[in-house]
Amino acid sequence: SKQWYQRRVRGAYQRLDSLLATSSHETLCQPSSSPLPAPFTPPRVILCGEDTDIPLFHTEIFGPVAPIYFFSDEKEAVRLANSTRYGLQAYIFTRDLAQSWRVSEELEYGMVAVNEGVISTANNPFGGWKESGIGREAGHVGIHEFQEDKLICFGL
Repeated sequence: SKQWYQRRVRGAYQRLDSLLATSSHETLCQPSSSPLPAPFTPPRVILCGEDTDIPLFHTEIFGPVAPIYFFSDEKEAVRLANSTRYGLQAYIFTRDLAQSWRVSEELEYGMVAVNEGVISTANNPFGGWKESGIGREAGHVGIHEFQEDKLICFGL
């Protein structure tokens, strides 16, 4: 129902407020309403700079937030991204195809989107690394959850 959805969105914003309450950051965008119908919820855009000590950096939050961190080069970007305990999804935006492959392989995430904002579909395996879970659901590997494997070894 619409009321259930609104309560969930308010709860997400309250959790975000509590994560940001004691940190240094700048809110770049905080929409009060969405131009699109539910379930779309516009994210807050938070400029965190170089501060990775804030709780938001060490929490797996499922939105609606888009934190922005500064980095000086590719190696630092990968180091920052991999320094969290979580690894569900990562996003890369670049014009350099070689860089997109190199960084994608270095990121410790179960799913990496390159120049794409929507990664989860019924056709794509869904799952993370580290404390974001193990295993996959959906996609061609999702069927493994419903299979029984057996090894048969003959000594001849």
